[in-house]
Amino acid sequence: LLNVTRDASAVPPHCAGEMLAAGAPAAVVGLLAHADADIRAIAAAAVASPCQLPHPVVRRASAGAGVALMRLLVHTPDPTMARTIASAMPALLIDEQSRAAARDAGGAVALSGALGASTDPDARLTIVCALAALVGGDWRAAYKAAGWPPIIGSLQALQHVATQRADMLEAYYAVARGAAAALSESDGRDSLAADSRALNFVCTSLWAL
Repeated sequence: LLNVTRDASAVPPHCAGEMLAAGAPAAVVGLLAHADADIRAIAAAAVASPCQLPHPVVRRASAGAGVALMRLLVHTPDPTMARTIASAMPALLIDEQSRAAARDAGGAVALSGALGASTDPDARLTIVCALAALVGGDWRAAYKAAGWPPIIGSLQALQHVATQRADMLEAYYAVARGAAAALSESDGRDSLAADSRALNFVCTSLWAL
C-alpha cells in the first residue's frame, strides 16, 4: 500500500482505486493495535499514505481509521508518528460523527501534547491542521476537551506564518475566535488567569487582531 501511494503520478489510477476499494486501508487499520511497535508505526504510515491521494474511495475505505489513529497516538506519543497521524486527519475526519469519536478517543489531548513537544515548524502546522479537522473549525471543542494548551499552541504555531499564507491566516482567525469564546466563559477566564504568561500571550494575540 505504501509503494502504490508513494508516487500517485507513476501509478495507473485504476490500480490505487482498486486497492483502496478492496479494503486495503481498512485491513491495515487492524494492525494499529498490533503488539509490535515497529508494525504499529508502519501501519500508521500505511493508513496515512492514501489519505494524500485525491481519490473519493479513500474516505470510505478508511472508515474508522481516524479513531484508531487517535487511540494509537494517545498510547504511543512518538513525534514522528504524531506527524504521520496528523497528516491523515483532514481526510479522515470528514463529518461530526467521525470527529466526535476521535475526540472521545482522546484526540485533542494527544494532538495538543504532540504540538507542545514538536519543535519543527512544518510538523507543528500539520498538527494544527489535524486539530482543526478534529474540532471541525470550532475551537471551543478543543478547549472543552483539552483546556487552553491546544489553543495557545496553535496560536503560537500560526502567528508568524499567518501573515504569509492566506489559508493559515483563516486558520489563525478560527483559533482566535475559539480563544475569545473560551474567555467569554468564567471557567475559561479563571483557568487562563492562573498562568500569567499564557494570559499575556492570549490577550496580546487577540488585541493584535
